[in-house]
Amino acid sequence: MGRMRTSKPLFECDPDSEELIIPAGITDLKTFRAWTLSDSFPQRGRIDYINGQIEVDMSPANLQYHSLPKSEIAIAVGHFVRSHDLGQFYIDQTRVISTPGDLSCEPDILFVSWKRINTGEIVFRESADPKDEADFMEIDGGPDLVVEVVSPGSVKKDTVRLKERYFEAGVLEYWLVDARNGKSEVQIMVPGPRGFKPVPTDKSGFQRSKVLGASVKLTCGPGRAPRTLSYQCILK
Repeated sequence: MGRMRTSKPLFECDPDSEELIIPAGITDLKTFRAWTLSDSFPQRGRIDYINGQIEVDMSPANLQYHSLPKSEIAIAVGHFVRSHDLGQFYIDQTRVISTPGDLSCEPDILFVSWKRINTGEIVFRESADPKDEADFMEIDGGPDLVVEVVSPGSVKKDTVRLKERYFEAGVLEYWLVDARNGKSEVQIMVPGPRGFKPVPTDKSGFQRSKVLGASVKLTCGPGRAPRTLSYQCILK
Protein backbone atom coordinates (compact mmCIF):
# COMPACT_ATOMS: atom_id res chain seq x y z
CA MET A 1 0.00 0.00 0.00
CA GLY A 2 1.20 3.49 -0.76
CA ARG A 3 0.68 6.69 1.18
CA MET A 4 -2.75 8.25 1.48
CA ARG A 5 -3.23 11.97 0.89
CA THR A 6 -6.41 14.00 0.94
CA SER A 7 -7.19 17.66 0.38
CA LYS A 8 -10.08 17.62 2.87
CA PRO A 9 -10.90 15.54 5.94
CA LEU A 10 -12.23 12.10 5.10
CA PHE A 11 -13.96 11.77 8.44
CA GLU A 12 -15.73 14.34 10.57
CA CYS A 13 -15.52 13.56 14.29
CA ASP A 14 -13.90 15.00 17.38
CA PRO A 15 -10.72 13.06 18.31
CA ASP A 16 -10.86 14.46 21.88
CA SER A 17 -14.49 13.53 22.50
CA GLU A 18 -15.28 11.37 25.54
CA GLU A 19 -17.54 9.31 23.28
CA LEU A 20 -15.95 7.14 20.61
CA ILE A 21 -17.69 7.61 17.28
CA ILE A 22 -16.72 5.31 14.44
CA PRO A 23 -17.32 7.26 11.22
CA ALA A 24 -19.57 5.98 8.49
CA GLY A 25 -17.85 4.70 5.38
CA ILE A 26 -15.29 2.39 6.99
CA THR A 27 -15.88 -0.84 5.13
CA ASP A 28 -12.44 -2.41 4.72
CA LEU A 29 -8.77 -2.16 5.64
CA LYS A 30 -8.16 0.67 3.17
CA THR A 31 -10.83 2.96 4.63
CA PHE A 32 -9.84 2.03 8.20
CA ARG A 33 -6.25 3.02 7.41
CA ALA A 34 -7.44 6.34 6.05
CA TRP A 35 -9.21 6.98 9.34
CA THR A 36 -6.16 6.10 11.46
CA LEU A 37 -4.05 8.53 9.41
CA SER A 38 -6.60 11.36 9.69
CA ASP A 39 -6.78 14.10 12.33
CA SER A 40 -10.13 12.72 13.52
CA PHE A 41 -8.67 9.45 14.81
CA PRO A 42 -8.87 9.21 18.65
CA GLN A 43 -5.64 9.81 20.52
CA ARG A 44 -6.35 7.31 23.30
CA GLY A 45 -7.53 3.73 23.59
CA ARG A 46 -6.63 0.79 21.43
CA ILE A 47 -8.61 0.56 18.20
CA ASP A 48 -7.86 -2.39 15.95
CA TYR A 49 -9.18 -3.62 12.61
CA ILE A 50 -9.21 -7.43 12.65
CA ASN A 51 -10.47 -9.35 9.64
CA GLY A 52 -13.30 -6.98 8.79
CA GLN A 53 -14.21 -6.02 12.35
CA ILE A 54 -13.29 -2.89 14.33
CA GLU A 55 -12.43 -3.80 17.92
CA VAL A 56 -12.12 -1.09 20.58
CA ASP A 57 -10.57 -1.26 24.06
CA MET A 58 -10.80 2.02 26.00
CA SER A 59 -10.40 0.46 29.46
CA PRO A 60 -7.31 1.18 31.60
CA ALA A 61 -4.79 -1.64 32.02
CA ASN A 62 -4.47 -3.49 35.32
CA LEU A 63 -1.21 -2.31 36.92
CA GLN A 64 0.02 -5.56 38.50
CA TYR A 65 -1.32 -8.06 35.95
CA HIS A 66 -0.82 -6.20 32.68
CA SER A 67 1.30 -3.04 32.85
CA LEU A 68 4.00 -4.49 35.11
CA PRO A 69 4.71 -7.75 33.22
CA LYS A 70 4.55 -5.88 29.92
CA SER A 71 7.09 -3.37 31.19
CA GLU A 72 9.40 -6.13 32.46
CA ILE A 73 9.29 -8.00 29.15
CA ALA A 74 9.82 -4.76 27.25
CA ILE A 75 12.87 -3.84 29.36
CA ALA A 76 14.46 -7.29 29.01
CA VAL A 77 13.71 -7.87 25.33
CA GLY A 78 14.42 -4.24 24.37
CA HIS A 79 17.82 -4.37 26.08
CA PHE A 80 18.59 -7.71 24.40
CA VAL A 81 17.66 -6.38 20.95
CA ARG A 82 19.72 -3.25 21.47
CA SER A 83 22.78 -4.94 22.95
CA HIS A 84 22.89 -7.43 20.08
CA ASP A 85 21.95 -4.80 17.45
CA LEU A 86 19.19 -7.02 16.06
CA GLY A 87 16.78 -4.39 14.76
CA GLN A 88 14.12 -2.02 16.05
CA PHE A 89 11.93 -2.57 19.11
CA TYR A 90 8.58 -0.91 19.89
CA ILE A 91 6.08 -0.82 22.75
CA ASP A 92 2.49 0.52 22.54
CA GLN A 93 0.97 2.85 19.94
CA THR A 94 2.90 1.30 17.05
CA ARG A 95 0.52 0.42 14.27
CA VAL A 96 1.06 -2.74 12.26
CA ILE A 97 -0.83 -3.25 9.02
CA SER A 98 -1.10 -6.27 6.75
CA THR A 99 -3.14 -6.81 3.62
CA PRO A 100 -2.78 -10.63 3.70
CA GLY A 101 -3.73 -10.56 7.38
CA ASP A 102 -6.58 -8.06 6.83
CA LEU A 103 -5.20 -6.36 9.91
CA SER A 104 -4.39 -2.97 11.42
CA CYS A 105 -3.52 -3.07 15.11
CA GLU A 106 -1.20 -1.81 17.86
CA PRO A 107 0.46 -4.78 19.61
CA ASP A 108 1.66 -4.47 23.19
CA ILE A 109 5.26 -5.14 22.11
CA LEU A 110 6.91 -5.85 18.77
CA PHE A 111 10.32 -6.27 17.17
CA VAL A 112 11.43 -6.02 13.53
CA SER A 113 14.90 -7.15 12.45
CA TRP A 114 17.34 -5.17 10.35
CA LYS A 115 17.44 -8.15 7.96
CA ARG A 116 13.72 -8.08 7.16
CA ILE A 117 13.69 -4.28 6.92
CA ASN A 118 16.58 -4.36 4.46
CA THR A 119 15.03 -7.13 2.33
CA GLY A 120 11.75 -5.20 2.09
CA GLU A 121 9.69 -7.79 3.98
CA ILE A 122 8.93 -4.99 6.44
CA VAL A 123 8.06 -1.55 5.03
CA PHE A 124 7.54 1.68 6.96
CA ARG A 125 4.57 3.68 5.65
CA GLU A 126 4.49 7.47 5.85
CA SER A 127 1.90 9.63 7.56
CA ALA A 128 -0.87 11.20 5.45
CA ASP A 129 1.11 14.44 5.26
CA PRO A 130 4.79 13.56 5.96
CA LYS A 131 6.95 16.30 7.41
CA ASP A 132 10.25 14.60 6.57
CA GLU A 133 11.65 11.37 5.12
CA ALA A 134 11.30 9.49 8.41
CA ASP A 135 7.75 10.58 9.28
CA PHE A 136 6.37 7.04 9.49
CA MET A 137 3.06 5.96 11.03
CA GLU A 138 2.69 2.28 10.09
CA ILE A 139 4.72 -0.91 9.87
CA ASP A 140 3.54 -2.82 6.81
CA GLY A 141 4.15 -6.56 7.11
CA GLY A 142 4.38 -9.22 9.79
CA PRO A 143 6.94 -8.29 12.47
CA ASP A 144 9.60 -10.80 13.53
CA LEU A 145 8.12 -10.83 17.03
CA VAL A 146 4.77 -9.73 18.49
CA VAL A 147 3.88 -9.88 22.20
CA GLU A 148 0.35 -9.56 23.58
CA VAL A 149 -0.39 -9.52 27.32
CA VAL A 150 -3.83 -10.96 28.06
CA SER A 151 -6.31 -8.89 30.04
CA PRO A 152 -9.82 -9.95 31.15
CA GLY A 153 -11.42 -8.21 28.19
CA SER A 154 -8.97 -9.42 25.54
CA VAL A 155 -8.79 -13.19 26.09
CA LYS A 156 -10.56 -14.32 22.93
CA LYS A 157 -9.09 -11.45 20.92
CA ASP A 158 -5.50 -12.35 21.87
CA THR A 159 -5.88 -16.12 21.84
CA VAL A 160 -8.04 -16.53 18.73
CA ARG A 161 -8.69 -13.53 16.49
CA LEU A 162 -5.30 -11.81 16.66
CA LYS A 163 -3.51 -15.15 16.70
CA GLU A 164 -5.15 -16.07 13.37
CA ARG A 165 -4.45 -12.68 11.79
CA TYR A 166 -0.82 -12.53 12.97
CA PHE A 167 -0.27 -15.92 11.34
CA GLU A 168 -1.78 -14.73 8.05
CA ALA A 169 0.28 -11.52 8.26
CA GLY A 170 3.52 -13.51 8.42
CA VAL A 171 4.55 -12.85 12.02
CA LEU A 172 7.55 -15.10 12.73
CA GLU A 173 6.98 -15.46 16.48
CA TYR A 174 3.98 -14.73 18.70
CA TRP A 175 4.35 -14.51 22.48
CA LEU A 176 1.10 -14.80 24.42
CA VAL A 177 1.57 -13.64 28.01
CA ASP A 178 -0.96 -14.37 30.77
CA ALA A 179 -0.13 -12.80 34.14
CA ARG A 180 -3.67 -12.58 35.49
CA ASN A 181 -4.00 -13.36 39.21
CA GLY A 182 -0.25 -13.47 39.67
CA LYS A 183 0.50 -16.07 37.00
CA SER A 184 3.60 -15.75 34.84
CA GLU A 185 2.72 -17.78 31.76
CA VAL A 186 4.43 -17.08 28.45
CA GLN A 187 3.62 -19.22 25.43
CA ILE A 188 5.96 -18.72 22.49
CA MET A 189 4.38 -19.75 19.20
CA VAL A 190 5.84 -20.15 15.71
CA PRO A 191 4.15 -20.71 12.34
CA GLY A 192 3.12 -24.24 11.46
CA PRO A 193 1.37 -25.58 8.33
CA ARG A 194 -2.06 -24.15 9.26
CA GLY A 195 -1.44 -21.77 12.14
CA PHE A 196 0.81 -21.08 15.08
CA LYS A 197 2.17 -24.01 17.07
CA PRO A 198 3.60 -23.80 20.61
CA VAL A 199 7.31 -24.01 21.34
CA PRO A 200 8.01 -26.67 23.99
CA THR A 201 9.08 -25.68 27.49
CA ASP A 202 12.18 -27.32 28.94
CA LYS A 203 12.55 -28.74 32.46
CA SER A 204 13.74 -25.36 33.77
CA GLY A 205 10.70 -23.53 32.40
CA PHE A 206 12.50 -21.91 29.46
CA GLN A 207 11.26 -21.71 25.87
CA ARG A 208 13.56 -21.12 22.92
CA SER A 209 13.03 -17.98 20.85
CA LYS A 210 14.48 -18.57 17.41
CA VAL A 211 13.90 -14.94 16.47
CA LEU A 212 16.04 -13.66 19.34
CA GLY A 213 18.40 -16.61 19.49
CA ALA A 214 17.80 -16.95 23.24
CA SER A 215 15.83 -18.97 25.77
CA VAL A 216 13.08 -17.07 27.62
CA LYS A 217 11.36 -17.40 30.98
CA LEU A 218 9.06 -15.07 32.95
CA THR A 219 8.86 -15.41 36.73
CA CYS A 220 6.57 -13.74 39.25
CA GLY A 221 6.81 -13.31 43.02
CA PRO A 222 5.77 -10.92 45.77
CA GLY A 223 7.01 -7.35 45.58
CA ARG A 224 8.77 -5.46 48.35
CA ALA A 225 5.59 -3.59 49.29
CA PRO A 226 2.25 -5.06 50.41
CA ARG A 227 -0.06 -6.30 47.65
CA THR A 228 2.53 -5.81 44.91
CA LEU A 229 4.19 -8.26 42.54
CA SER A 230 7.65 -8.51 41.06
CA TYR A 231 8.31 -9.99 37.61
CA GLN A 232 11.55 -11.02 35.98
CA CYS A 233 11.99 -11.78 32.30
CA ILE A 234 15.12 -13.90 31.85
CA LEU A 235 16.86 -14.29 28.48
CA LYS A 236 19.86 -16.55 28.15
